Amino acid sequence: MSTGLSAVELAQLQAALETLLSPFDYAGVRAWRTRVRHTVQVLLGADTSVSLLQLPGEPPFEADDIAPLTEYGAYYHRFDRVDKYRDLGTVAFTWRVIGHLWERPSRTAWLASEFYNDWVVRNRLCQPRGLNVALPAGQPLIGPPQGQDIAALYLYQDAERPAVDGERQLVLLRALLPAFRAGTYLALRLGTRGMLADLLGTLSEGVVLLDERARVVHQNPAFRELLAEEPEAARLERECVHAGRRLLALAAPNHAKSRPEEIIGPGATALRTATAVYQLRTALVGPGVLGLGPMALVVLERRTPGRRALEGFRVRFDLTPRELAVSRLLTEGRSNDEVARLLGVSIHTARRHVEHVLMKLGVHSRAAVGAKLREPEMP
Repeated sequence: MSTGLSAVELAQLQAALETLLSPFDYAGVRAWRTRVRHTVQVLLGADTSVSLLQLPGEPPFEADDIAPLTEYGAYYHRFDRVDKYRDLGTVAFTWRVIGHLWERPSRTAWLASEFYNDWVVRNRLCQPRGLNVALPAGQPLIGPPQGQDIAALYLYQDAERPAVDGERQLVLLRALLPAFRAGTYLALRLGTRGMLADLLGTLSEGVVLLDERARVVHQNPAFRELLAEEPEAARLERECVHAGRRLLALAAPNHAKSRPEEIIGPGATALRTATAVYQLRTALVGPGVLGLGPMALVVLERRTPGRRALEGFRVRFDLTPRELAVSRLLTEGRSNDEVARLLGVSIHTARRHVEHVLMKLGVHSRAAVGAKLREPEMP
C-alpha cells in the first residue's frame, strides 16, 4: 500500500488491525471494545472516541467518560441522526462524508446552535470520523430488535486543535474497515453466546446448543448433571447431539420451509434408558434470532427421578430395593403385566409388590406414586 505512512504509523496500523480481529482474546466484548477504541484512537491521533454496538447485556455506547453519552441520548431525537448513520451503510467516513447530516437547516445554523456549542465543543466531539458497519435488522439480538442496527466507531478532536488531514485519515480508516466489520461479527457471536450461556445456566432442564456446523458449543450445568447420574450417559449425549443435527438439516437451503428468523420445533419425543425416562425437545433457532447461521437447541428433561432422588425416596418410605424398582416403573405408567415382565416375576408377585408400595406411600392409586415421589423431602 503506497500511502506514505511512516514506520510508526505502519506499526500502529498493524496493532489496530490485530486488535480489531481478536475479540476472542479478551475477557469479554466490553474489554475488546475498549481496546479497539484506544488502539484506533492512537493511530488516528484522536482526542476522544466512542464505540456503538447493540448487544443484549451491554451498554450500546462505550467510552472512557460515559457521562456525556447520557446527555447525547437526550439530544438524539432532536437531531435525528441515527437513521442517517444507518443509511450510510458499511463505510469509512470523515466529516466530508457525513457533514451534510448535520447541516440542518444549514451549516451556519448548526455551528451556531446551542447543542453544538454547549455539548459538542464542551465534550471534545469535533471533526468526527470513523467506521460504520450496517447490520441486518435484529442481527445482534435475541428477541425483537431493540434499536440501532449499526455498529460504529466514532473518533473526535478538541475544537481548538487544527483540522485533521481528512484524506490521510480516510486512507487509514479504509484500511481498518474490513477488519472492523469482521471483528464486529465475531464480537456479536461471542457476546450472544456468552449471554445465551448465562441464560441457559438458569434452566433446570438440560440444554445442548449446536452451531450451524452441527458442533456442540455449549452444555448447561443441568445437562451435565443429568449425564453424571445416568449410567448410559454416552448414549444419552449421543442421542441429543443426533437430534440437534437432524433438526439442523431442516435449515439447509434445499430443506428450509420456514422463514429463517423463525424458531421451529418438531415437538417432544421420549427417550428411555435402563434407569430413567427422558423427554427430548429440539428447536431450530434462525439467524435472525442468534446472529450468524441457524443453531439447534436440544432440551432434555428427566421424567422419572434420578438415582439420588430414588435412594432418598427409598429411605424415607422404608422401601425394599424391589419395591423401589416397582415404584420407578409405576411412575413410568407401567401396568402390572409390564412390571412382572420387566422384573422377571409372576403377575401375582408383581401385584403384591404394587400393593405394598401403595400402602407404604399412603396413596390409593398408581398415578399418585409419581406425585408422591416428586414431593420435596421435609427437613
